[in-house]
Amino acid sequence: MRTNMWNYTGDQKYIYADRKWWNPFVGGVYTFDPNGYLDYDAQAFFAAYATGVTPAMASKAVGVGSQYLCTHTDGEGIALDGAKTYKLTVPANVPAKDFWSFIVYDAGNRSMMATAQKFPAKSSYDAVVANEDGTIDLYIGPKAPDGQESNWIETDPSKGWTGIFRIYGPLEPFFDQSWKLNDLEALP
Repeated sequence: MRTNMWNYTGDQKYIYADRKWWNPFVGGVYTFDPNGYLDYDAQAFFAAYATGVTPAMASKAVGVGSQYLCTHTDGEGIALDGAKTYKLTVPANVPAKDFWSFIVYDAGNRSMMATAQKFPAKSSYDAVVANEDGTIDLYIGPKAPDGQESNWIETDPSKGWTGIFRIYGPLEPFFDQSWKLNDLEALP
């Protein structure tokens, strides 16, 4: 199942044609049967990544439910490494009626990354610092870049990781893709 998760080749995996964010609900439905038959590969893909499912997790209704944007690579398609530092520039005006969050998970066991940081996450509820244009630069790595502590998520340098960007109460710009989440960028 893990091989299927990391290398799934089925239709409709990626959310955007030009980005590395993928939908854990391949085909966009929580029943894994978008074509009228049960897609066992899509179901195994999801089971290797997550532990529970509910209709609201795949709802396509504006302002209702949630949407999940997952990645295990940077924008170049290279696996995320806990020893490296990455930047995720979240575009301004995240289309979330309720809130958004980005959480880092251990690639080996799917649990939240265990570090000295209490929660390996940032959200619209946190005191993250926005840029003048409204974008937010999140930094993910073993050490916070100078002056970026409020926007930093700690990783374990001995582990790979995956990330999930969640949008709760997704609004139309998410669905029509006029708002698109940027890929993670590996920093030197």
